[in-house]
Amino acid sequence: MVKEAMFKSTVKKLKLLSGKEVDLTLNFKRLLEVRSKRKDLYERYNNIIMQGTKDSFDVITVIYTAYLCGLNQIEDGMSEDEFMDELPPYIMTLNAIVRDLVTAKKPEASEKPSEAKEASQK
Repeated sequence: MVKEAMFKSTVKKLKLLSGKEVDLTLNFKRLLEVRSKRKDLYERYNNIIMQGTKDSFDVITVIYTAYLCGLNQIEDGMSEDEFMDELPPYIMTLNAIVRDLVTAKKPEASEKPSEAKEASQK
């Protein structure tokens, strides 16, 4: 059997207070877009990632950045203040989401029969 790397999804779902569900992700292409279009936000996000969180608002900054990265067009997103109004007030849940978003994802091995073995069984 050949082992094939299967990467875990890097998209997390977050249900806002309005009931709307949004995608959160932190991928390099989208982060580059945030850096280009929202430099102030990207600098705050990058400082948090490089130096660690210092308070609850750092967690919100990472989640808001991930929200923008989860959109097709970051210009279509809510403002940061609007987003904070929609966030559920469960800081431990938000902390867990941030941990999932920023923790390295290891590929999971999946068993797939090798072509040679399949051919020999025919």
